[in-house]
Formats: sequence, structure tokens, C-alpha cells
Amino acid sequence: GEFVRGIAVRSNGRIVVAGDNDEGSIVLVELTSGGASAVAGTFRFRNSAGVELPSWLEGMELLQDGKLLLAGAARIGATNLDFAVARIRADLVGADFSFGIQGCYVEGFGFSGLQEDHAIDIAVRNDGRFLVAGFTQNTSTFQSHALLLQFNPNGTIDGDFGNFAPIYFTNGGGPV
Repeated sequence: GEFVRGIAVRSNGRIVVAGDNDEGSIVLVELTSGGASAVAGTFRFRNSAGVELPSWLEGMELLQDGKLLLAGAARIGATNLDFAVARIRADLVGADFSFGIQGCYVEGFGFSGLQEDHAIDIAVRNDGRFLVAGFTQNTSTFQSHALLLQFNPNGTIDGDFGNFAPIYFTNGGGPV
């Protein structure tokens, strides 16, 4: 199956649709304003060595320059999912390699053992920095924390936000 996870409209009226499929790929489609297919491609988050990882999309943000920010999860090994963010070129052909490492930021947080970390949503600030919200969960104990990270426009973590680490939230309370 394929699932739509995000939609945006470019300033020229073209429609960008993003989702994922059962094969672990993110699917990107650009349509004309009338709905005709114009561009289509697939993408996978990459680790620091450039290895493509099975990937799932949770959120998407269209930037003013036409590039896309993607938030989701990447499979690491047989059991873990890691928090993943990428910036896609405006032509949707692939990752923007001026962002993060290999065009991506992929990281596991907090728990040992079986874990799932998901980036869920993105909010872009006026200065180009952006926030990514998500969660980390131990899949054996189901203990989980919401988390929030701030990134610089180049895909590095903003060291002035949260003391160079994610801000964790738990039990409906404030940061822990």
C-alpha cells in the first residue's frame, strides 16, 4: 500500500504530494495545478555512510525556495527505528547534500534495547531554523517521551536550543 502523509502547493500552483509505501520508500509526486502528473520519484533516508535505509514519512514542510523538509523514521537494523529528517531538492530528484550528512539527519534517542524514534512534525522559523517534534519509545516497556529539537538551516542541531540536545517531555508535563 501507499499512504499520503503530506501535501503542499507551490507558489506556481503545482501540487506536491508526499507519502510512503510498504516497501520502505518515501514517494514524492508533483502535479500540475490541474492534477496531471509532472514529476515523481522515491527517496530513502540515509545514514552517515550514505547507505539508504527503509524509510517512513510522518510530516512535510515546503520551503520558500521550493525544497522540502521531510520528517519521519528510518529502520536501523532489524528492530529499531530512528528519528529522521531530510531536505529534498526543489526538483524532487533527491536529497539536498548541503543539508546534514548525506542530505539527512538520522538519530536514535534515549532508550536502549528495542526502540522507535519518530520525527512527526516540522515548523519553520522566519530565520530559516526549524523545529522538529517527535517521540522516542522503548517497544518492550512502552515507556515513551515526546521530544523537540531545533535545527539550523544547514541541518545541524542548534546548540543554543535545549543545550545542544532534544528537549524531552513526559506525562503531559514540561521539559525533563
